[in-house]
Amino acid sequence: MHYRIEAVYQRTVAELEARGSPFWLVFVPLAVDADRAKIMRVVGALRAQASRRAFDELGVAMAVLAEADRRRRGLADVVRSLLPRELVMQSSIYKEGKEQGRLEGQLEPLAHQFERRLGRALTPEERSRLIARVQELGAMPVSDVVLDLSREDLAAWLTTTNAH
Repeated sequence: MHYRIEAVYQRTVAELEARGSPFWLVFVPLAVDADRAKIMRVVGALRAQASRRAFDELGVAMAVLAEADRRRRGLADVVRSLLPRELVMQSSIYKEGKEQGRLEGQLEPLAHQFERRLGRALTPEERSRLIARVQELGAMPVSDVVLDLSREDLAAWLTTTNAH
């Protein structure tokens, strides 16, 4: 078996287009000369030549790659603006980010409650355990623990491996 690593981030948009396959077009946001106008043209071409399902899959892949570009040229916003909103919102990447944001939104108030109850800051290990407990049990049962347990039992609850 032979592998070839293709440095798409060193290619131009024209070079990727010349390959003649919609597959290569998803890498356009990484191209060395990618910009708003070229992204808009390529997404339009993809929409015209691919089936709806293929366009949806390629569009989401392009959005993910644009987001991964470390050059921060704002091309992810351009790609997302050209895709149907519901498509972006249905992608696993969006759902994962939404879940992560929800978890972080729940975690800070809970961590604050734990710290107030314990009278000290949580250690990194305790914070990690708290995150795991919120993911495992949910925020409401964990918030009940803050109210129901004594200070000593609460500290023990944060150090034990069994949350139940």
